[in-house]
Amino acid sequence: MAAVELQRRRLRSSYFPDVFFGGEHPWDILLVLFIAEQRGLHMAIAELLELSGGGTEAGNRWLAHFAKAGHVWMPDAGSGDGSAKLTSDAVRRLAKWLIASPGWPH
Repeated sequence: MAAVELQRRRLRSSYFPDVFFGGEHPWDILLVLFIAEQRGLHMAIAELLELSGGGTEAGNRWLAHFAKAGHVWMPDAGSGDGSAKLTSDAVRRLAKWLIASPGWPH
């Protein structure tokens, strides 16, 4: 379901400029990390920022913000080639959001 949401968001930008929606880069970061978590994938920060569709500088600021808030863990932060993953609390919150979302199979 998270992958479908991310695809819908990408499709939306084919019809309307991202400026209409503020880009929503932070939300895309969380969705990409959630999808990686569900698929058991290791997520390099460079790959994460590329897949989430925003700039590197802004993406790194968002990752630092998420880490400070306890939503993202970056075991090798500052190394330049580090990785990022959602904390268990963030995974739980995103899973609850997906289940509560309209269209989720109940």
